[in-house]
Amino acid sequence: MACTKIITRPYSTRQEPILRYLRFKHLIIDTHNQLLIRNGISVTLAPKVYDLLYYLARNQQRVISKDELMDAVWQGTLVTDNAISRTLVKVRKALGDDPKSPNFILTVPRKGYRMISVFEETDQIPMQTTNTHNADPVNHQLTLSAVRIKRAILSAIALSAATVIAGVFLYYPYSSPELSINKQVKPFTRAQGEELYPRLSPDLKTLAYVKKTKQLSTLIVENVSTHNQQQLSIPLARFSRPSWSPDSKQLAFVMHTPQTCGIYLARLAHLRTQSQWQKLSTCGSKSKPALVFSKDGKKLYFNDRTSEEFGYQVFQIDITQGHKSIVNQPITNGRGNYAFDLAPDGRSLVMLNSEFGPKTRIYTLDLASSELTQTAQLDYLMRSAIWHHDSRSLIHPAPHPAYELWQSTVQGDKLATVISNTARVKHPARINNGTDFTFVSYLLDRDIYLQRSKGNEVQPLANSSVMDYLPTMTDTSSHYAFVSKRSTHAQVYLGDITQPLAEPVQLTSSKTSGRFYQLVFSPDGNHLLSLGDNQLLITNITTLETYSLPITDMAIRGASWQSNNQLLFSTTRNNRWHLVRFDLTTLKVELTFPDFMGGIYSKHDDAFYLLHRKTGQVFKHTESTSETVALPLYCTTHLPNRKLTLQRGKHGLHCSKDDQSHVYLPITSTDKVTWPQQIDNADYQLSAHGIIYTRLQRTTADVMRTHKIQ
Repeated sequence: MACTKIITRPYSTRQEPILRYLRFKHLIIDTHNQLLIRNGISVTLAPKVYDLLYYLARNQQRVISKDELMDAVWQGTLVTDNAISRTLVKVRKALGDDPKSPNFILTVPRKGYRMISVFEETDQIPMQTTNTHNADPVNHQLTLSAVRIKRAILSAIALSAATVIAGVFLYYPYSSPELSINKQVKPFTRAQGEELYPRLSPDLKTLAYVKKTKQLSTLIVENVSTHNQQQLSIPLARFSRPSWSPDSKQLAFVMHTPQTCGIYLARLAHLRTQSQWQKLSTCGSKSKPALVFSKDGKKLYFNDRTSEEFGYQVFQIDITQGHKSIVNQPITNGRGNYAFDLAPDGRSLVMLNSEFGPKTRIYTLDLASSELTQTAQLDYLMRSAIWHHDSRSLIHPAPHPAYELWQSTVQGDKLATVISNTARVKHPARINNGTDFTFVSYLLDRDIYLQRSKGNEVQPLANSSVMDYLPTMTDTSSHYAFVSKRSTHAQVYLGDITQPLAEPVQLTSSKTSGRFYQLVFSPDGNHLLSLGDNQLLITNITTLETYSLPITDMAIRGASWQSNNQLLFSTTRNNRWHLVRFDLTTLKVELTFPDFMGGIYSKHDDAFYLLHRKTGQVFKHTESTSETVALPLYCTTHLPNRKLTLQRGKHGLHCSKDDQSHVYLPITSTDKVTWPQQIDNADYQLSAHGIIYTRLQRTTADVMRTHKIQ
C-alpha cells in the first residue's frame, strides 16, 4: 500500500537557537517569550505569526517554499495558500515591512519567500521596553539614548516599582479588581433532569435555561418570583445558549436539529410561535455557539465553526441589517476561539484560544481600536471564561474537573476562589446586580461492567463513587484499564478481571489535570495507549512506566494500534480529517487512505476497516490484494469525543451512529453478539473476554446562584 509521507523528521528535533535573542539592528526576536521587540517596544504576536517570523529568521538568505512552510510552521495541518499569505501579511505588518520595497521578506515569484535581513544570535539583554502593543505598526519610536539607563538606576526603579505594585492587578495599574471571595450559594432550580446554560434577564425578573432529559430538550423561561414558566420544546430539536437582550424583552438562542443549526431571536411574548422568530445566522452542525448581545442591543456576538475540522471563529451580526462580519482575532487552527465574552462596559472581548495541545491562550480585543492583545498562555485548558463585573478580571471554572469557580487576572493568575462546591461546576454567567453570578452544579457518575463471553454473565469491576469510564481490555491477558476521577483529577488505572473488585493501580501522575478520550492496549497487551488533550501517552504494563510521545501542535483523534510499534490516528490536514500512521521507532508520520477520516487495523483478517469522511460508511481494505470494498455498515459521520467508535470484534464489526444507537455487522452467518442492557453510548470495548462497558448511574445538573452573606 502506497503512503504519502507528511513529516520526514521526528517532532522533537525542531531547531532552536543556541542563544536567546535573534537581533537585526533595532529588531529583536525574544525566543523565550515569543515576542518581537521593535525600537524598544514589545510587539505581541499571534502564535502562527511568531512561528512564521521565527522560521524565516532562522532560515535567512534562502528561498523557502510554501510547502516547506506548511510542514515546518503548520505541522500536522495542511493550510491553504491564502492562510499562509494572510499570516505573512501580519508578519510584514509587525516588522513594518513594505512588500513592494522589502527590507526583510522578499517574495520570489513561483518559488516562495526569502528573509533578506541577517539576524544574529545574542545572549545580551535587549533594550528595556516601555510598552506592549499588538502587531500593528508602531508609530512611537524611542531613541537609543532614551533607553540607555545605567544599571543602578534601573535596579532602583525596578525595586520601587515592585514595592508599589505588589498585590495590584498588573493589567490595570490604577486599582485592584474587586475580589469575589468564597461567596455563599443557593439553588435556582432543583427539578429532575439537567438544567443547563442559565441566564438571568437584565431586569432580574426572568431566568432562561435549558432542561435536558433523556427524551427531550426544553427551553424554559421562568419568572423568578411566581415561578410561572414558558416552555419551548420541538421533537428532535436541541436548544442551548439562551442570551437576553439588554431590555429583557428578547431572547437569542441556538437550536440544533438532525439536519440544521440556527441562531434565532424571539420576543418573549412570541417565544412559542416559531413563525415569529428571526433567524440571525446558520451555524455548524457540530458547533456549540456562545451568544452575547452588545451593550446597546444592536449587535449579537457569537462564535461558530463550520465543522469539527475547523476552529471556532468569533463573529458579530447587525440585528437590524442582518450583516455578519468577523472580528479581529487569533488564527483559528485546532479548537480556535472556542470561548469568549463581552465585558459589562461593552468595550472589549475576551477570547480563549487553543490549537492542538492542552494549553490556553487568553486574548483581549479592544472593540473601539480593534487592537488584539495576547495576555496569557496557560499550561492547562481553561474550559470557559466570562468577564467579572469590574470588566477587568475573569470568572472561570478551575482546571478540569472543576469543583470551584475562580477569579483570575487576564494574565491567568488566580485572584480568589469565588465558590467552592461539592459537585462540579460549569456555565458561569453574570447577574446584573454588579456582584453575583449564576452557574450550573452537576454530578455525573458512571460505573464499569464486564459481560463475559461465556454465559453473558455481568459483573461490576473496581468502581468508585464518582466517574469511572473509558474501559478497555486486552485479549492476551486479564488486564483491563480505565479512567477514574476517584483521586479528584482524571487518571488512568490498571485492573485485573480475575480480581474484579481489587483496588486498581494508578498509571498516570496525580499532579496533572486534564481529560482523557480513549484507551487501547497494544496487540500483545504489553503497552497501553492513552489519548489525552491532543497528547499520546504510552504505558509499559510490566514496569508501569508512562511516557509522552513527542507529537505537538497536532490534532489527534481516533487512536488505535496497527502493530506493536505502529499507531493509527486521525488528524487534520487542509481542514479535513485524515488517517495517519505513526511509527514508534522512527517517530515519523505517514498519511494513508486520503479519502477516509479514520480507521482501524484488524489482525483477524489482515485488513483495514475505514470510515468514509462524508458518509460514515465503512470500507474494507485487504492488504494482500490491495482491494478496497464498501460494506453495508454506516457509523458516525464524525469522531465523537475524539473517539473512533468502529471496532472489529471476534464476531464482527461494531460502531455507533450519529443518533447514538449501536450497529453490528456479522462477518459470517453464524456470528452473533448479545448486547448488554443499559450500555452507555460509545463507551465500550469488545475483547476475547467479553464486552467491557460503562453504565450511567446518575446524572443531575442544577442552576445555582451566588448571594451576599447576610
